[in-house]
Amino acid sequence: MRGLVDSLRGYIFVFEPFDLEVKLFGWMTSSTVPAFYFQIFQVEYEGAFIKTALDIFTTTTYLLHFIAPLILGWIFWHTINERRTFYLFAYTFTTLNLMALITFMILPSAPPWYVFYYGFEQPSLKFYDSSASLINFDLLIGGNFLQTFWGTFNSNYFAAIPSLHSGYPTLIALFIWLRFKGWTWVFVLYPISAWFSAVYLNHHYIIDLIIGTLYVGVAYFIAKKLILPYVFDRFIDYNFGAEVAKE
Repeated sequence: MRGLVDSLRGYIFVFEPFDLEVKLFGWMTSSTVPAFYFQIFQVEYEGAFIKTALDIFTTTTYLLHFIAPLILGWIFWHTINERRTFYLFAYTFTTLNLMALITFMILPSAPPWYVFYYGFEQPSLKFYDSSASLINFDLLIGGNFLQTFWGTFNSNYFAAIPSLHSGYPTLIALFIWLRFKGWTWVFVLYPISAWFSAVYLNHHYIIDLIIGTLYVGVAYFIAKKLILPYVFDRFIDYNFGAEVAKE
């Protein structure tokens, strides 16, 4: 679906997100926007321990995007056998992705790496290296793993709003907080780490992250108040799967 959206793109909002970021958060750093500040930081501290540590930390956090939802879903379904919690999580996740897909279609937006390298010109149909500062990790390991991965898997270059790299961690932390009350620190630590990583790696503006987080609230409301009570609660026997699993 992401590839389809990318192939149907028309006008790309390149200047508008950047301009809004400057107005709202330009005051935070000496550069025009925080994402650009970290690119200058990476050049100035090339070879320093702090940069190497941040490169490894942000890349690892960013890649959790692809496996963390699966792990939490497995815990709900299999480890603690809470079928209704699993369905609520799965359909909040699904709703979030569908909302994001619709937004990608009607508001295709350029990430900061595009403006950093290409300015405000409208994109052509050529191939772009969308790995941005993830290339730092490739340089550390002496390969081009993330460049290849991002170039083949991340087919939609202009899906910055909303940031699902903000949405997924927020969704995961929300469910961990709701189900495991004593793990409040995860509710704070994981999303903040993911948000920082997205900006440090030049993949998202702060406004992308805020919008992605707000989308989680809407998706959760839809799943909890509409999808579960009016669909699943009427037709699904939540104990059936748990009984089968025990046999």
